[in-house]
Amino acid sequence: ASPDADAHRGEAGHLAVARRLAPEHVAWLSRLPLILTVDPLPICIVHAGLVPGVPLDKQDPWAVMNMRTLRYPREELRGMENKNNFRRDASPAPAAAAGHKTPMANVDADPNRDVAVPIEGHSGEKWTDAWNRQQNLMSTTERRTVIYGHDSKRGYVEGKHTFGLDSGCVGGGALTALIIEGTKGGGFKHTTSQVTCKKASRNR
Repeated sequence: ASPDADAHRGEAGHLAVARRLAPEHVAWLSRLPLILTVDPLPICIVHAGLVPGVPLDKQDPWAVMNMRTLRYPREELRGMENKNNFRRDASPAPAAAAGHKTPMANVDADPNRDVAVPIEGHSGEKWTDAWNRQQNLMSTTERRTVIYGHDSKRGYVEGKHTFGLDSGCVGGGALTALIIEGTKGGGFKHTTSQVTCKKASRNR
């Protein structure tokens, strides 16, 4: 078996198609945008997600296509440091230092989330939670709504500034359509429509 067999499990059909593409087809695909904007509406459409606080033209292509949650290295490191400090302070003090209390490290009230790392798994914070939180801090003219997929585990999810449309059709769930209508003042309203997918794909 190929060393990459596990990494590409379930993708044999896609790889076969990719190998048959002519160079001009590959060039055309490489020029397509990963982020669609629905100007003049404040809407972006992506496959998987966006990292809050990063301009659209600076978003990492891998993250746009694969991310599901965010990890915060500084916050996690601080948590580990505090845990170690707690263990140290809880351990018996040496006889010479009896009665002396070592103060705990100061912990900021706000999480230290200056650096966010997008990951494909579900072990971090939902990127949509971080996105909606940030949008609420911005002026109404700067806010953007993101329509995304790539998370059938959570199904259809509607946030204040996010719409997750992956409702698991390929696995026998539902196919979800989001209908957007522009309104006066540059806003929009929406409706949804779903149909049940009666048969799961054999290529999952």
